[in-house]
Amino acid sequence: MTEALSMSIDRDHFEALAEGFYSQEETPLSAIQSLLESRLILAGDKYIWFEHELLLDFFKAQYLWRKADSPEHLANALSRPRNLHLVELDAPAVFDVTSLEAVLAKTHDAKTLGLALRGHCGPLATATIQKHCLALIELGVAEFSRMKVTCESIDGEDAGSASSASILAQSSRFPSMEFSSPEPLQKNLGDSAIQKAFLNLLELTTHVFSNWYDALRKEAGVV
Repeated sequence: MTEALSMSIDRDHFEALAEGFYSQEETPLSAIQSLLESRLILAGDKYIWFEHELLLDFFKAQYLWRKADSPEHLANALSRPRNLHLVELDAPAVFDVTSLEAVLAKTHDAKTLGLALRGHCGPLATATIQKHCLALIELGVAEFSRMKVTCESIDGEDAGSASSASILAQSSRFPSMEFSSPEPLQKNLGDSAIQKAFLNLLELTTHVFSNWYDALRKEAGVV
C-alpha cells in the first residue's frame, strides 16, 4: 500500500516518470515545470511531496464539472455546503460570462470571491468580480442623490435642548445584484481599480457631508 500511495517521491524518479508520460502524450516537456509550480505538489531538491487533500478536491471539482449538464446545475451543486470550497477549482473551467456569474453568485464567501478577484480562478472570474465590486461602489455614489439631512431640536428633561441630525434615504431600493455583499470589496481594497473607485467615493462623501453641514448651519442661523 505504501508503494502505491505515498506522501513523497524521489525527485529524479518523479522527473523520469513525468518525462515518460509527456513524451507518450506528445505534450511539451515544459509542462513539467508548470506542474512543479502548481499547488498540488511541493518540490524540493531531492523529493517531491504531494498535497493529497488538494488532489482529492481537484478530482471532486472535475467530477462536478463533468457531471453538470448546465451552468445552473453546476452552480446548484457548488452551492451545497460541502462543495463551496470547490468553487475556486471549478470556476476556471467556465468560459462563458453568464455561466460564470451563475456559478460565482452561489458563493457569498468573501475569501473565495477574494481569491477570484486576485486571479486564482482565471482572468474571466477576476474581471467578473471586479465589475460587480465597482458596480456596488457606483450604487453608493448614486445613493447620495436620494438622501437628505434634516436637523431638529429635542427637548431634554432638564429644560434644555439638543440638536440632532438625521440622514434620510429618499430611496433605498438597490437593484438586485448577485454580488451585493460589500465584504469582498472591503477585504480587497488593494485592487487598483477598486481602490481608485473607493477613493473617489470617499472624496465625494467628504464633499457631500461638508455641503450638508454648511446648509444646516445656515438654516439654523449659525455663522
